[in-house]
Amino acid sequence: MTMRLAPVVGVASLAAAALLAGTASAGPCAPVRIERADATMPLDFRQAMTELMEATSVEGQAWSCTGGVLTVSVDTSGTTATLTLTDADGRRVERRIPRAADLVPSAKALLAAPAADVAPAPLGNVEPKVAQPLPIEKPIAVAPPAEPRFFVDALVGARYRKPEDAIWGAATVRAMVPFGAWSGGFWLRGAIPATLERSGEHHNHTTSEATLGVSGGRRLIDSAFQLHFTVDPSITFAFEPSATNVPPGQPGPHDELSVHINPQLGLGLRGSFPLAGPIRGSVALDGEFLPDTIGAGVSLGIEAVIR
Repeated sequence: MTMRLAPVVGVASLAAAALLAGTASAGPCAPVRIERADATMPLDFRQAMTELMEATSVEGQAWSCTGGVLTVSVDTSGTTATLTLTDADGRRVERRIPRAADLVPSAKALLAAPAADVAPAPLGNVEPKVAQPLPIEKPIAVAPPAEPRFFVDALVGARYRKPEDAIWGAATVRAMVPFGAWSGGFWLRGAIPATLERSGEHHNHTTSEATLGVSGGRRLIDSAFQLHFTVDPSITFAFEPSATNVPPGQPGPHDELSVHINPQLGLGLRGSFPLAGPIRGSVALDGEFLPDTIGAGVSLGIEAVIR
C-alpha cells in the first residue's frame, strides 16, 4: 500500500505545481544537477535516473529550472534508495524511494514544490519554555554499622606492687557493655608473683591471686583508635601457705593454704585499634590501691566486638 502511494502523491503534486508554473515569470533556466552517491547502481535505478535526467532537461515544466543538486543513494539491499534535494540556499530534503519505478515521479514532485517540504512551521504565540534545572541526585545514605552489644577483652601483662617488691604475671578477661559513650561490665584476673627481694628477706608469701571486679567508664576518643577511662573496684583473693603442727617425718600435710580477701580500687586507661573484622587490638594501663599497697600494670591482647 505504501509503495503505491508515492506515484499518487507525485501526480497530485505535479498537478498543483503545473498550475503554479503557468503563472511563473519567465527567466533563465537553471536545471537541477542529478548525481548518484554510489559508484555502482542496479540496472533499474540507472534506467530510472536516465529518465529523470531527460524529464528535467525539458523547459517549461514545474520540475524544470529549479536549480540545486539532486542526489540518489541506493541502499545496500539494492531495492530501495534515498533521494536528497539540496536547493540553492543549502536546505536539504530527503525522500525514501521504495522501488526504482517511484524515483521519477517522486523526484518531479519534490522538485515542483520543495518549499512545502522545507518551510518552517509557524511559531504562533507559543510561549518559550523555561529551562528546568536538572534534578540533583541525592547520595545514597549508607547505614552506619550497628552499635556493639558488648566487648570481650583477653589480656596478658605484667604488674608491679609495693611494698611487696614483686613482679606479677597476670591474665585478664574483661566484658563490657556500651551505653553510647558510657560502658559498664565486669572482669576477672589471675596473677602469680615473682619476688624481687634478696635471699633471706622474703616478706611476700602469696603464691597466687585471683581478682574479681566490676568496671564503669567513658569513651574519651571515638575514631579508628578508641580510648576508654575506667574505674575498677574489685576484691582480691590472695592464697598464702601456712605451716601446720605436724612434726617432720610424720604423715599428713605440712602446709595449709590460707585465703586473704582484700578490697581494692583501680583506675585504668584502655585503648583499642582495628585488626581484622570484629577483632581489634587492645592495650591497657592501670593502677590499683589496696589498704597498704600500691600497684600498677600494663597489658596487651585482643578485643572481640560483638554486635
